[in-house]
Amino acid sequence: MLLRIDVSLEIRARNRFRALTQDKSKRFITAGGTFAVNLIEANAALDACVFDPENIGCHFNALCDALGLVQCHLVDVTRPEPLFLLSNYSEERVPDYINSGVYLRDPWVEYVVAEPRKAPKWLFDGNVFSRSMKKSNEYYDFCATHDVEHHAFFSLDAKRPGYGLALFRSGRLGEFTTSNRRKMAALTPTIKRVAAYLTEHKLNFAKGNIASIGELGIPAFLMGDSGRVIAHNSAFEEVQDDSLFIKQGQLIGSSAKAQKPILYLNELAKNLISPIVPEDVIIDRPGKLPLILSPQRVKVQGLDILSGASLIVTVKGIDGLDYGAVRMIERVFGLTNAEAEVAFLLCQGSSTEENVSIKTVSPSTVRTQINRLFAKTGTASRVELVSVLNRYLRLV
Repeated sequence: MLLRIDVSLEIRARNRFRALTQDKSKRFITAGGTFAVNLIEANAALDACVFDPENIGCHFNALCDALGLVQCHLVDVTRPEPLFLLSNYSEERVPDYINSGVYLRDPWVEYVVAEPRKAPKWLFDGNVFSRSMKKSNEYYDFCATHDVEHHAFFSLDAKRPGYGLALFRSGRLGEFTTSNRRKMAALTPTIKRVAAYLTEHKLNFAKGNIASIGELGIPAFLMGDSGRVIAHNSAFEEVQDDSLFIKQGQLIGSSAKAQKPILYLNELAKNLISPIVPEDVIIDRPGKLPLILSPQRVKVQGLDILSGASLIVTVKGIDGLDYGAVRMIERVFGLTNAEAEVAFLLCQGSSTEENVSIKTVSPSTVRTQINRLFAKTGTASRVELVSVLNRYLRLV
């Protein structure tokens, strides 16, 4: 970890860091007008600081106290390690400009406070996005009104006077109006490029995620902000159910027949604007037990960023079927899907009668499937069958 100190720090802060360099093993570095010192080693001298990557925000005040500074902010500059930028500005003297960086690999992205002419060169090198913006009182009012504590960047669009964009820590683009009409339209294309880059990165990440769980036999699809399915895994294609209107290679929303489930999915999409975690949605199936669609927000390294691919939705059976477990024992023992479902339900303690009720088949069909299970698993009784299957189910 590197602790980087801006050249605008007070002399007393510089002297305190120079004192750390008397021992050559501290590997103190001075380059480009920016002080840098190994944070782990510096902690030995900064008694109040104990670095904890899981709770990094709690150490800002300790760092400031140890260095005699007023503020301490975490900044991300496309490096593999999180960096700190310390500033001696007080709350009463907020600088005119805000410089910010957005970076995907670090979930602790805060904002940087510094004057552009004094900001170190590395702040602007290789960033996904980093620009200086004119301070706006209306912007701060907007943040306060919307309870936005941290922001990533602020821009004005000269083509639309009084209009602004902001990319907040959550990764979402926000809008607000301001009386500041400075010509900064040049930033608008940059904002769009960054948004496109992050959205594409998020989409690829989410597709890889659902593909991985598909290998475990868990049906899942990727849903966009509009409620439309934009990708699904191979296991999802095997969920042949009229209530979901799924056919081989066909996505939800691609036919007029899909209007009913789209209504359910749009209910999920509405939750995206809420801070609460989206709840499970139950899909009714005529003549069968319902299915559960269980959504999770798409996050990249802890960041819920931008729009596009917004939810990963897994499909579960309200009858207790775990598709991942069913798929695994199906592969291990060479069972049909129907036989694997019966085997899983037996492991859950279901009787023959309960299997008949859940699967809506005749008792003779269930008994035939159980006899096939005995033959394919090399067992002679239900107790032995359940014991063998449970050894594998523990792996799921």
